[in-house]
Amino acid sequence: MITWSKRHWTDLLIFLFYCLLTYIVTYIARPRAPGAMYAFHGDALAAIWSIWWYKYAFLNHLPFSFCPLVASPFGINIVALEWFTLYPEIALAILTNEVFAFDFMVLISFPLSAMIMYYLCYHITKNKAASLVAGVIYSFSNYHIWRTFAWVPLASVQWIPLYFLFLLKLHGQRTYRNAIIAALLYTFILLSSYINGYIVAIGTLYFLLFWLGYAYITERRLDLDRQTLKVGATAILLSLAIILPFTFSTLQTVLTTPKQLLPYGFARPFGDVVGLAPRLVDYLLPPIYNPLFGKYMTQWNAEEPVRGYFAHGLYIGYITLILAIYGLWKWLPRRKQSPGNRERHFALSFFIFLFAASLFTSAAPIINIPLPGLGQLPIWTPSYFLYPIAPWFREYARFSVLVMLSAAILAALGFQYALAGVVSQRRLYLNVIFITALILMEQSVHIPLTVITTSVPEVYYWLASQPGQFSIAEYPMNDIFVSPEYQFSQRIHHKPMVNGQGKSRTADMLMPSIEDITDVATPGVLSYLGVKYVLIHKAKYILTGPLPNLENRPEFTLVKDFPTTTVYELHAPPALVIVAPARSLDLVSEKAKPEIGWWSTGNKGELNLLNTLDHPLTINLRFTARTFEEPRRLAISYNDVLLQIEELSPTPKEITVKNLALQPSKIGQGPVPKPKVLNLSIPDNSDPPEWFGLRDFRVEPR
Repeated sequence: MITWSKRHWTDLLIFLFYCLLTYIVTYIARPRAPGAMYAFHGDALAAIWSIWWYKYAFLNHLPFSFCPLVASPFGINIVALEWFTLYPEIALAILTNEVFAFDFMVLISFPLSAMIMYYLCYHITKNKAASLVAGVIYSFSNYHIWRTFAWVPLASVQWIPLYFLFLLKLHGQRTYRNAIIAALLYTFILLSSYINGYIVAIGTLYFLLFWLGYAYITERRLDLDRQTLKVGATAILLSLAIILPFTFSTLQTVLTTPKQLLPYGFARPFGDVVGLAPRLVDYLLPPIYNPLFGKYMTQWNAEEPVRGYFAHGLYIGYITLILAIYGLWKWLPRRKQSPGNRERHFALSFFIFLFAASLFTSAAPIINIPLPGLGQLPIWTPSYFLYPIAPWFREYARFSVLVMLSAAILAALGFQYALAGVVSQRRLYLNVIFITALILMEQSVHIPLTVITTSVPEVYYWLASQPGQFSIAEYPMNDIFVSPEYQFSQRIHHKPMVNGQGKSRTADMLMPSIEDITDVATPGVLSYLGVKYVLIHKAKYILTGPLPNLENRPEFTLVKDFPTTTVYELHAPPALVIVAPARSLDLVSEKAKPEIGWWSTGNKGELNLLNTLDHPLTINLRFTARTFEEPRRLAISYNDVLLQIEELSPTPKEITVKNLALQPSKIGQGPVPKPKVLNLSIPDNSDPPEWFGLRDFRVEPR
């Protein structure tokens, strides 16, 4: 029989207090529109779709690792690493639905994060009031709130303080028990969120470096002995033994697949690491979406197009910083006066170090410091050296989770000193409530632009009622990435869609050939891909370009016209050859640009030619081309042989390239098709480049 002590009842009351704060914050911040939810653009919808897919696969005995419903008919490979998040999501989705599963997993992270942070802080300060405030700072920080707008694994920051708690215990008592618990906790973090697992791995490295450095600086010795090495090796081996069975196939794919064939999520461009790097001002100034201070921050902390929303969840908070600075001011002179409390001094010193190290790690890969009269001094930060090790990790601003964890500890220290003269329990409670209210007000966010709805348009219910299994194509298309709203609605209709997701190299190569629904070649390619219905979402074209008119196209038959979406049935013979714009060619869809509706590029471009048949084919290729300003010459080459030079002007001109021999491209028979490439370039290169455009690709078999 379990007997509850006074401490257990106190812990329960504190947890209920954190639950009450979560309810109050979410109630005040809730969207007022029916069916609306706060979310970080479409990531939440994609996350809900992901939960639905795993539920769908589980109930239909399908493998989790491959989804045939996206990028049809090729499907996409799904890397499932976050099993300890996935299993509760599936269970909740089956018992209720995937929207509830998402909301519950996000909301429960608030009281859990606060409670576990409370335990970590209490281990160091032995002060309940200070520890309670540390939980509020960590759990209700801008970082955590912003990550809950995105997806569940990013919001699962609750286990990180518990892991560092047992690292501290392991430093104090080098027992196998502490080593095993620390190893199990790291395993749980990694298999709940591989991003947090990567961050915590770097944080662990910082802990080990500090462990050695602290002992050497304070005692002029390396704090290593046989017992330490044995328990450390036990922790590492146990973690690997649990993690490798879950991750072996993914690691094998990454290590054996050429970088150019990996899905995009496995190898992000270095430019992402640079473009998404935070500035110091992001940590010090409230985001422009803060309901109290945001309007005063516009000129100082404006949203940049490249960085977008990413840098707006890093604000530490002035109250937190003031308390932390006060705590350090009071503690630093006292640490030499109480040398017996070695573990407390070690922990506080470590979190000072972790705060600075995490802040530095989150910075841009190269920081240029201006030197008067000497130019600039480049400083390479950890992210510069970490990118080759983990090219999939692009947002080092996420190290802010360790910044906030450290700041919460140090702020609790300051609050502990501030309460030193408070004897009355009533005054103590009032101080805690007062500082909690101030922290919550300062950390609050309001994002009206990203309120999205969980309601599904009527067209998808109609689509679900249509018999048979067939593919659909939804427009406008978002390049190789499927719109999260399209994914979200697939939960209702269950029909495969050809829209890609950036995870299928075959579908990605073919995607440009169907991105423009008005191009004369698009119906044939859609037919080859098995499309029956084309959905034109009228409202979405308000931002992306003019609404396509398919009424006079014989390949399309109007079936239904809903308030927001028009449905056409496709009638076209499958394409024999797919012409897919490739390198440097982009479809212009912005209304303000005169080249709208053209595949445009400057000086050089490529067309991938894919033979869909199982035998060789010779074709004539026709397309329309033009420049947008000055007349230019266009050189056309095939197999590195110059075929012809055409004179282009702003007036569209039809061009024919004859006798192109194509071998079978073996689409779907390998990781990526084998296309032939038609090169187009302006021989008299200009700087800036002269842009030319292409469209309406037509193939004539010989």
